[in-house]
Amino acid sequence: MQVVGSLSLRDALNAVDEEGPFLAGIFGTVLVDAAGEEIVQQAVRHVPTVVFTSRLDAATQEAMWSRGIVDYVAKESMESFDHVVELLDRLQHNAEVGVLVAHRDSLVRHRLRDLLQRHNYDVREARNQEQVLESVRNQPDLRLLILQATLEQDATTQLLNRVRKLRPREELAVMVLSEPSDRYNVARLIKFGAGGSLAQHCTPEELYSRVALNLGLLATMRRLRDMAIRDELTGAFNRRHFMERGQQEFARWKRHNEPASLIMLDADHFKKVNDTHGHEAGDQVLRQLADTARAQLRTEDVFARLGGEEFVVLAPDTSIQGAMELAERIRAEVEARHVPVKGGRLAFTISLGVAQTLEQDTDLEATLRRADLALYEAKENGRNQVRVG
Repeated sequence: MQVVGSLSLRDALNAVDEEGPFLAGIFGTVLVDAAGEEIVQQAVRHVPTVVFTSRLDAATQEAMWSRGIVDYVAKESMESFDHVVELLDRLQHNAEVGVLVAHRDSLVRHRLRDLLQRHNYDVREARNQEQVLESVRNQPDLRLLILQATLEQDATTQLLNRVRKLRPREELAVMVLSEPSDRYNVARLIKFGAGGSLAQHCTPEELYSRVALNLGLLATMRRLRDMAIRDELTGAFNRRHFMERGQQEFARWKRHNEPASLIMLDADHFKKVNDTHGHEAGDQVLRQLADTARAQLRTEDVFARLGGEEFVVLAPDTSIQGAMELAERIRAEVEARHVPVKGGRLAFTISLGVAQTLEQDTDLEATLRRADLALYEAKENGRNQVRVG
C-alpha cells in the first residue's frame, strides 16, 4: 500500500484533497495542531477514519464511535500495529464480501448496514424467510448471514436448516442476533449450524471483532478444503476430486441423456524440459499450461491434474464437436506462449485426446480410457495435435 505520513491535521487533510481518495486515514489523538475529539470530528468528514491511540477510557471511545469512525485501536503493544495492518487488509478486500442482515425491524437492519458499510462490506437486507432463502440461493458472493434469533419465531430453526442445505459451513458463516429473552433459540440455532451469537445492542467494536472472527474461520475452512481437493503446484483439482465429481456428473448424464466430453492433455517432451532446463522450469511449464487451459474454460467445466504432466478437462453438455473445438483452442493458446528460462524463452506444446460419453459406457473410466487412447495416438503421430477416441 502507498502510505502518506503527516504530523499535523492540516497536512493530513490537504493530502486527502490533493492525493486522495484514500482507503483509510489512521489518526492519533495528539497532533501538532489539534487533539482529541477535534481531530476525529474533522477527519471523518474527509476520509474513513481509524483512531490509533493510548486513550482507553469508555467516554472517549463512545464519543469517537458516535462520530462515525471506522475503528478504534488501542496502542498497547507491537500487536496493536499488526491489528492495524490486518484491518487495512480487510478494508481493501471487504467489498468482495457479501453480508446479509436478516431482521424484522428496519431500524436494526439499517444500524447494522451503516456499521458494516464503514468496513466496506457489501451489505444486503432481508426481513423475512423468503427473502433470506432467495438471497442465499441466488447470491454466490454471500459469505455471512446475520440472522435474528426469532425472525420467524420457532420456524427460524427450520429456516437455518434450509439455509444449510443450500450453503454448508465452509461456504457461508451464520451469526445469530439476539436479545436476552432469545437464549434458548440461540442454543437451538447453533445446533442447526450457526457459528455463534451476537447481542442485538452490541458495541460497534464487538460487532466488527465477531464478524472478522467468523469470516476468518470461514476463510480457513475454505483454504483447508482447497488443500484437500487441489493440486498445490498448478491450482487445478487433484485426481481424487476429479474422479468424485466425474462420477457424479456421469450419473447425471445417464439420467438425462445429455452429451458430455473429456479432454486429456499432456505436455510434449516434458522430461527433456526438466533435463535441459531444470525442475524449476518444468514447474513453470506446468503452471503456464494450467493457467492457459483454464482461461479457455467455462465455469461449469472441471479442470484437474491427473499426475505428472497429464491433465484432464470434464466438459458437461458438450458434444464431441464442441470438445474438439475447445481442445484446439487450448492447443493453439499453449503453443503461442512461453516461459522465461536462463538464456532466453522456452516454448512448448501439448497433445490432446478427446472422447464423448457413449451409451455403452458403464462408468467414467470407460470414457477416460478412450480419451487416453486418443492422447496416445496424438503422441505417436507427431505431438502438438488433437485426436478423437
